[in-house]
Amino acid sequence: LAGMATFVLQHGVTAFLPTTITAPHDQIRRAVANVAPIADQAVGARILGLHIEGPYISPQYPGAQPIDYIRKPNVEEFLDLVQAGPVRMMTFAPEVEGAAALLAAALQHGVVAVWGHTDATYEECVAAARQGFTQATHTYNAMSGLHHRRPGALGATLTIDPVYAQLIADNIHVHPAAMQVLARCKGVGRTILITDAMRAAGLADGTYDLGGQQVTVAEGACRLADGTLAGSILTMDRALRNFLAATDLSLAEAWPVTSRTPAQSLGLADQFGSVAGGYWGDLVVLDRALDVIATIVGGNSFPVAA
Repeated sequence: LAGMATFVLQHGVTAFLPTTITAPHDQIRRAVANVAPIADQAVGARILGLHIEGPYISPQYPGAQPIDYIRKPNVEEFLDLVQAGPVRMMTFAPEVEGAAALLAAALQHGVVAVWGHTDATYEECVAAARQGFTQATHTYNAMSGLHHRRPGALGATLTIDPVYAQLIADNIHVHPAAMQVLARCKGVGRTILITDAMRAAGLADGTYDLGGQQVTVAEGACRLADGTLAGSILTMDRALRNFLAATDLSLAEAWPVTSRTPAQSLGLADQFGSVAGGYWGDLVVLDRALDVIATIVGGNSFPVAA
């Protein structure tokens, strides 16, 4: 985790959410417990808590999540995770049996509810947003798509104004034109750039493990043996450059998608994500090519290694 926090710092990240994958409960709990003792330590980028992605998702849209461990929502498991460590966000499918009870528990404990890996209909997503879901995980990927008679989870994400849309802007998961569609629908105030990066980020092409599955990294893409995309090796600085190129937005226009908007989505906009008195002293220094020169966390500057 310390290595992750140091690595993302080199790419302009001052705070992040380590993310788990669908797995047996004891493995997820162990991951949560491992984060707990270091979450408040000032080592590299801040750890704001964990994002629990799965296991309560649709088997119709597993993506690279191990399908053998997908299961129905279990409130007791969720409460055990919350007790084990700082769970900040959870991705689950709003249409699956037991999702309503899990949503109620998540909201009660201040955990951000996000739909993803979902086969939900448009109508189910509308209801989910009214009940407390506020974000969509990696928009376009692993969700019911947009059809003109069945708008699906994607249609709901694009058209329900309050819902934040997370986006993997690596030009592999999402075509630049689709990024432009999302930006026009959601605006920078509801678009959040994410990396969805796995442990191979920053390393050479080769074979790596993801939740017990073999992932091959080649030419910038991470894939399972059957060709399914399995996370990414994207970094946030590159995501920003890709997003600007796809949308023709300027840095002055688009900067919130990597700072203020994600802070707002987590309920932390009064602490970071903007430059103002009383906010955390977190800044990123870029050159004219938008490469990171230094990352400042809590007023402490960390130059990027040459």
